[in-house]
Amino acid sequence: MSRNKQWLLSDINVLIIDEEDVFVRRLETYLSRQGATVTLIHDGYQVMEACLYDNPDVVFIDLSLSNRDGIELIRFLGQGPWACIAMSSHSNLDEIRQALRLGACDFLLKPFFDFEILGSVIQTNIQQLPRVKEQQQIAQLQEHFDFFKSHDVAASQLLAQMLPESGQQIGKFLYIHQLKGSTILPLVGGLDDVYTAVAIIDFSLSGSEVAVAAVILNSLLQQAWNAYRCEHDPLAITPHLLMKHLNEMICRAGVKASIGMVYAVLDHENIYSVNAGVLDIKPPFIRSEFGLGLIEHVNYSTHSEKLDSRGFHVSLSNQSGDRLSLKLSPMSY
Repeated sequence: MSRNKQWLLSDINVLIIDEEDVFVRRLETYLSRQGATVTLIHDGYQVMEACLYDNPDVVFIDLSLSNRDGIELIRFLGQGPWACIAMSSHSNLDEIRQALRLGACDFLLKPFFDFEILGSVIQTNIQQLPRVKEQQQIAQLQEHFDFFKSHDVAASQLLAQMLPESGQQIGKFLYIHQLKGSTILPLVGGLDDVYTAVAIIDFSLSGSEVAVAAVILNSLLQQAWNAYRCEHDPLAITPHLLMKHLNEMICRAGVKASIGMVYAVLDHENIYSVNAGVLDIKPPFIRSEFGLGLIEHVNYSTHSEKLDSRGFHVSLSNQSGDRLSLKLSPMSY
């Protein structure tokens, strides 16, 4: 046997959640011989702790655990940065569909004895994980879109809750805003000790879908910010790539609206920004590129300039006559 084949799964961490001891031991033996580091769990209540400390690349989970609902665990596992592979001895199509919809990348029907296929199954799912996650995200956004479009009150209430409170410290800045109207939404997030993110969204051309679009964009931004905080995913601190991602997701979710948005990332010395469709706004947002929701594939560009010693100040008025003044002033210690 060649060395490449013998160590097919070298440097891959595998977590197995299953109560069938004989099957699990055979699975562990095979994967270990292929070079994988394997952790076994028989108790569904240990899943979160194991994922936190073992940092798996792949998770195998039996949906028929006696002490935990396997589908409920898939809800958690499907959100993680690992490939989740569901297993079951029951070929229940509804259960399989639900597991895949909630985040499982693949499904294996038990018992299976051809362990030789597992190496390619694991590698394929790891390689395809980014695409699978994107497809799941689009499906979730479509569900949110359909729900909030038919529940105007719920969408409007959520829109009001998104507005950050003026006068609070965010990152290394004191955040203050003055806002008139309901078609401009500022969102601010402290990413870490270095970066603070600012998004200003103009819904004046969005018609009746203002609240729906706001819910979806807020969800996408929070996901990007959390991915940076937890996994150091650079999307949140790369404005042109983030704006491209937001535009594509908005188009695919079926939001039929023209949305203007500016996005900036501030570090200790600089401002990096993109302007997508916002017209009446002063520097550092210098020019307007395509707004969100018009064309699915748009390449945006990031503009950079020095951060003023007094901090960040931007003012905006839109076609609805709504106005925003936003300040991020450096905190003195």
